[in-house]
Amino acid sequence: MDIFNTITGVLARLTAAPEATLAGLLFFLAVVGATLLAMGGVAAARGSRRRDFMPSGHGGAPGSAGRRINEALQSSPVMRRLARHALPDDETARTRIRLDLARAGFRHPSAVSAYVGLRLLLAIVLPALLLPAVPLLSRHLDIAEMVMVAAMLGLLGYLVPVVVVTLRARQRQRLIREGFPEALDLMVVCVEAGLGLDETIVRVAREMEGSNLVVAEELILSSLELRAGRAREDALRNLAARTGVDEVAAFATLLIQSDQLGTSVAEALRVYADDMRARRLLRAEEKAQRLPVMMALPLALFLLPSFMLVLMMPVMLRIFRVLLKI
Repeated sequence: MDIFNTITGVLARLTAAPEATLAGLLFFLAVVGATLLAMGGVAAARGSRRRDFMPSGHGGAPGSAGRRINEALQSSPVMRRLARHALPDDETARTRIRLDLARAGFRHPSAVSAYVGLRLLLAIVLPALLLPAVPLLSRHLDIAEMVMVAAMLGLLGYLVPVVVVTLRARQRQRLIREGFPEALDLMVVCVEAGLGLDETIVRVAREMEGSNLVVAEELILSSLELRAGRAREDALRNLAARTGVDEVAAFATLLIQSDQLGTSVAEALRVYADDMRARRLLRAEEKAQRLPVMMALPLALFLLPSFMLVLMMPVMLRIFRVLLKI
C-alpha cells in the first residue's frame, strides 16, 4: 500500500509538471521506437533471407535497410558482451528462448544473444536517458522518487522486447491457424493427383506464398529440412514446434502415424481437412454466440442512459412546468 501511494504521488507530481512530463514522454517514445525499429529490422532481414531461398519465380529484392539494422544489431560488441553476461546457463532455458523467438519469426543464429542483450541494454539505457531531465525532475521529486522512476523505466525497457516477441508470435499463430485449412485442402488435391508428400509440401508452399506468407515460409523450411536429408518425422515435429499451433501439431502427428502404419496419406488428409473445416465453422459459430454477451455491457453503459433520458424527458419537462407555475 505504501509503494502504491508513493507511485501515485510521483505520477501526480509528474502530471502537475508539464515540462517534466513532456521530457519523460519524449524519452519513452524514443526508446520504444528504437526497440520496434530494431525488431522490425530483424524481421525484414528474416523476410529477405526467406525470399533468397524461395524457388525461382518467387524471389524478391532483399531489404537492404532491414539487413543493415540486423547486421548492426548482431555484430555490436556491446550487445555481445551484454548477452554473454545475461544468457542463462541452463541449456533448457536457452532452448525455450530460441523456440519463442522462432515462433515470432526470428531465426538468426545470434537471435538469442541479440534478444537477451537488447533487453539488458534497454534496461540500462532507458533510465540513463533521464539524466538530462534531472534538473527538471529535481524541482518536483526527491532522490528516492527519482530512483523509483528510473527503476520503473528500467523494468519497462527490460519488458518491451518480451512484449514485442509475444505479440509477433501470437500474430503469426493466428495467421497460421487461419491459412492452414486452405493449405491442407491443396495438399489433398496434390496427393490425390499423384505427387509425393515432399513434392506436395513444396508445391503447396509455392501456391500459399501469394495468400499466406507465414504458412508458406513454414512449409518451405520443412521442405528444406527434407531436402537436406533430415527424416520426415523429425521435419514434421520441427514444424509443429516452430509454429506452436495445435492444428499443425495434430497434422504432423497424423502424417507420422500414417507413415508408420502404412495407411493412405490421401485418405488421412481428406478426413483431417473435413475435420478442420468443421472446427473452423464451430469457431465462427462460437464467436457469433459470444457476440450478444459481449455487446450487453456496451449497450448498458452507452445506450441505456440515452433511452432513459428520452423516456424521462417528457415527465421532467412537465414537472418543471408545474414547479415554475408555482
